[in-house]
Amino acid sequence: MLLKYRGCMLIVTAIILALFLVSPSSAVQIESGDMVSIPSGTTIKGPLFVSGNNIIINADVVGDVFAAGQSVVVNGNVDGDVIAAANSVRINGNIQGDIRVAANTIELTGQLDGSMTGAANSIGLTEGAKIRSDVILFGNTVEIFAPIEGQVLGSAKQMHINAPVNGDVRIWGVENLIIGSSTVMGGKLTYRSANQAQIAPQAKIGEVTRLTPRVSPEQRVAEEGFSWFAILLWFTTGVLLWGFVYLLFPALLPQMGKLAENEPWPTLGWGFLALLLMPLAVLILMITVIGIPIAFMLLFVYVIVIAIAKIITGDFLARCMSRYLKWEGRVPFIVPFLIAFPALIILARIPVLGFIINLVVASFALGTLVLFFYRWRTKPPMANPEPEPVID
Repeated sequence: MLLKYRGCMLIVTAIILALFLVSPSSAVQIESGDMVSIPSGTTIKGPLFVSGNNIIINADVVGDVFAAGQSVVVNGNVDGDVIAAANSVRINGNIQGDIRVAANTIELTGQLDGSMTGAANSIGLTEGAKIRSDVILFGNTVEIFAPIEGQVLGSAKQMHINAPVNGDVRIWGVENLIIGSSTVMGGKLTYRSANQAQIAPQAKIGEVTRLTPRVSPEQRVAEEGFSWFAILLWFTTGVLLWGFVYLLFPALLPQMGKLAENEPWPTLGWGFLALLLMPLAVLILMITVIGIPIAFMLLFVYVIVIAIAKIITGDFLARCMSRYLKWEGRVPFIVPFLIAFPALIILARIPVLGFIINLVVASFALGTLVLFFYRWRTKPPMANPEPEPVID
């Protein structure tokens, strides 16, 4: 019950913060339902928030549009940004701001004055569309048939470009790259692929650079062995951070370790859930915008905890080792830490086993932090001591 109450308070807080982020002169429009259709012939003063199963926006919007649902279609003109998350997103109207979309399929047929960022299984920029700035696209299949005045950046399994591009084209990773005959690039083409790009003879491209695919860390370890310099660098940095934490908060790591020792399985369970759900929560908060401040806070905590996960786990293992070997009071605590911490670093670099260890270590660290914060927030207040009787 307490968790549900705090979840509601978190949502309310996010909404309140969002209201402060919205200009007082603008009117917030909120539409929701299974089928949401906003008729044409009207002009809505945004920002406009729409959620539902099927969403069709035919009206013009003065301000930003935020949409989440199964299907989102924007036919009207928008003089702000369009931010959407859905199974399918189709934008037919003219957008004066930027487009930020995450979906299964994305299709753009209108004119975009700003930039576009899209992540989907299938992305299509049709011949009738036009983009006046940059595009960053991530997908399985990406088709760019619309002229682009800026750069093209992204990654895809298959990418097909058959349109003028004034800026550079940089594809960070692609399996099959097809450059059609209508392509005219004002800048350079740089792509990373195991396969040679299929470039039509009629295409006009300046400098073309093909990069070889990067070797994964697991493959590098298997082929070259351990990078002892990297291990030494991470070990030195970790020990310094560990000492810095003890210097500023001497009771923090011992208390977290004691909590994890008393509840090891809940620690791992909550940590694994946090490891999976926190990125999703950050993405949802970012897309809905009303929780952007909280999203940044969650992302910051998530990255920091993942970065120092081996330090937290190493401290816990050192404490268990010291107790098991009866070193408490006889051997400085830094000794077992200097054994446990580098062991974690080395084991985490072993292919396959390293993935499992990193998963457990990250889950343990996140779970320890979640339970520690929860116990700290739910700690009952100390009762006021009864006054001692006054003896005359």
